[in-house]
Amino acid sequence: MSSEANPVYFELGWAILSTICLANVLFGLLVVGITSFTQVSSVPIITSAAGAIANGLCYYAFYDYEDRYSPIAKASASAVADITWMIQEAGLSFYSFMILQRVLRNVQWRVFMSLFWTMIVGIVAIRVVIAITRVRLILSGTNELQGLVNHLHIGYFVLIALLECVSSYFLLTIFAGAKRSSLQAAIKSNLFRYLMRSTEVRLALLAVLGTMRAITYSFQATAQSATDLASQIDRFAYTMECMFPVIMFIDILASKLVRNEHETSSRSRPMAPKSQGRQFTMTRKDEHGEHVIEVQGGAHGTQRGRENRTSSQERIIEEGSSVGTSADIGLEMMDPHRVGISKTVEFKVYGGDN
Repeated sequence: MSSEANPVYFELGWAILSTICLANVLFGLLVVGITSFTQVSSVPIITSAAGAIANGLCYYAFYDYEDRYSPIAKASASAVADITWMIQEAGLSFYSFMILQRVLRNVQWRVFMSLFWTMIVGIVAIRVVIAITRVRLILSGTNELQGLVNHLHIGYFVLIALLECVSSYFLLTIFAGAKRSSLQAAIKSNLFRYLMRSTEVRLALLAVLGTMRAITYSFQATAQSATDLASQIDRFAYTMECMFPVIMFIDILASKLVRNEHETSSRSRPMAPKSQGRQFTMTRKDEHGEHVIEVQGGAHGTQRGRENRTSSQERIIEEGSSVGTSADIGLEMMDPHRVGISKTVEFKVYGGDN
């Protein structure tokens, strides 16, 4: 038995990190209450819950200096902590995955799926080896295998950074194309501009954090202890990772606000009063969307036609869906099998009385 006493739980950084993750779960439930529960909003909640469990178990696995628990119990706690850390760290990339599964199709979707799941398999395999190695470290009571754990973490964090880079590439490609289409159709593109910026922020943060941890973790001297400058920087990077779900919650709420403003501005454009002349309305549906064509005749039709010829709306929606209950950026209403940018364009053609 070691002569050193066990540290008080809340005197350690792991307790604070576990509390942060637990608070993120509560924030997530609040966001779900404000909007609604979707696959996208479940990602930060699940990853935060996994982080709270992992950080709490770390205390029992690596800070039992008084040998209150058996080596098997501590090894089991370490193995569960490693698995839940993997869920927390790799699970963040499923935020982008949930979006892409609704907007990618055909060759792009197959290419992305191949790359995504290949890297996920690699991440899981490396983390399982890390968990097994740490179990052996605890049971043996030595630090002989700590160097192997450090080297495995380099590949682990590099794969996580690459995973986010791949997801962000496809997201930016899709949103950039949608933005160009909006500009060409004289449609406000604020929504797509926001989606691109939020994706760029997520890419920058996760890629930087993954790269930083791949570098700093290689200098780890003692298991789960910040004993030197490199390990303290790694602890800082992990703290930022625990805070990352907050960015996702802000993204969900902000995208809902931007999307609602986008819809409101599209619906609130002034409509010209109908004249008493001849008119007819024709509605036609095809694979690209629904087209409504209204033809009117009147004394002031030509001027009204010039004022309304750019009247259009663009939404990312499933055909036949209602947009009144969406929770964030409307992604939960996309059809995973038939997806894309669906436009509802209204054309008004006026002819003056001559």
